Amino acid sequence: LSLAQGVDLCLHALHLPGPALCLRTCREETTGSPPARWRMWSSGKRRAGAPLLLFAIKTTPDNFNNRQAIRQTWGQVGWVAGQKINGSGRDNGGAYVRRVFLLGKQNTKEPGVDVSELLKLESNFYGDILQWDFEDTFFNLTLKDVLFWSWFSHSCKQTHFVFKGDDDIFVNTPKLITYLQIQMEKPHVKKNMHNFMFGDVIGAASPNRVNISKYFIPHSFYKGLYPAYAGGGGLVYSGQLTRRLHLISKRVHLFPIDDVYVGMCMVRLNAFPMHNHAFLMFDFPKNEGKDPCSYHTILVMHKRSPNQVVKLWADLKHTQPQCRDVALRVE
Repeated sequence: LSLAQGVDLCLHALHLPGPALCLRTCREETTGSPPARWRMWSSGKRRAGAPLLLFAIKTTPDNFNNRQAIRQTWGQVGWVAGQKINGSGRDNGGAYVRRVFLLGKQNTKEPGVDVSELLKLESNFYGDILQWDFEDTFFNLTLKDVLFWSWFSHSCKQTHFVFKGDDDIFVNTPKLITYLQIQMEKPHVKKNMHNFMFGDVIGAASPNRVNISKYFIPHSFYKGLYPAYAGGGGLVYSGQLTRRLHLISKRVHLFPIDDVYVGMCMVRLNAFPMHNHAFLMFDFPKNEGKDPCSYHTILVMHKRSPNQVVKLWADLKHTQPQCRDVALRVE
C-alpha cells in the first residue's frame, strides 16, 4: 500500500459507519442512549464510580494473546489499588479503572484465519472491544485516535484520564494511579488540565526519508521538522484534553503517522506534552533492567511480548515489599 493510497483510505474511512463492535465502558457516566450508528455487542453492566483512568489500547483483530495478557495483568478493570511513589506517603489508595481495545477490520483478502466471529465472541464475553469498519493497517492508526476521541466525547463524560497505548507494552498501573492522583492535587496542573498530556516526548524529529521504511514520508508530502509529540507506544492525557482533541481534529488534515498527528493537533490547541522519564519506549539503558526493582522505577515500558508481560506483572507483585520505597525514574 502506497502512502497516497493509505491516506486516501483514511479519508474514505472517516465517512464509514461507526463502530461495528462497541461496548459501554464509560456509558454508565452518561445519560440517554448511544448514537444510532453505534451497534452494541455487550450488555454493558453498570459499575459505581467515575473512572480515574481509561486504558485505550490499539490492537489488531488477530492479537488475542496480547489483549488477554493485558486483561490478566496491568489492564484489569474495577477498583485498582495505588502504590506509594517518591515518598508520597500514599499506599492504600486506589481508583476505578476501565479498559477498551481499539480495532479496525481484518483484511480477509490476505492469507490467514478469519477471526471476525471469534472477535464477536470475545466482545460478548469481555465487553471491551471497540471496532470500526475500516481496514486495520499501519496508515490507519491515526483513524483510531480520531474515532476514539469522538467515541470518548460522547460516552465518557466523567473519566479523568486516558492512557492510550499499544498492545505490546507493560504498565506499572498501581504507581500510575498514584502518580495521577498526585498530579490532580497540584494547583498548576488543575489549572491546566485542559492541556494535560505526558509521556516520552520527542522534539524536533525529522521525517523519515528512507523509502523502504514504514515511516517513510516524502518531501512532497511534508516539509520541515515534526512538532513535539509523545511517543505513541504509551502516553496519558486528560479527559478534558481528549474532548478538545476531538474538536480540533475536525480541522487538522489526517497524517499517516498517528503520534505525529496527535502532536499536530496539540500545536493547533497551543498545548504541549510534558516529558516523563518513567515512560521508556526503548528499554532500560545498559544493564539497568537486571535490577529486581527496575520495573518499580518506571510507569511504562514498550516492546514486551504477552509472556513477558505476564511474568513482569508477577515479578512486580512479588518484589513489591522489597521495592516499595523505590523512586520513579527522573532522568
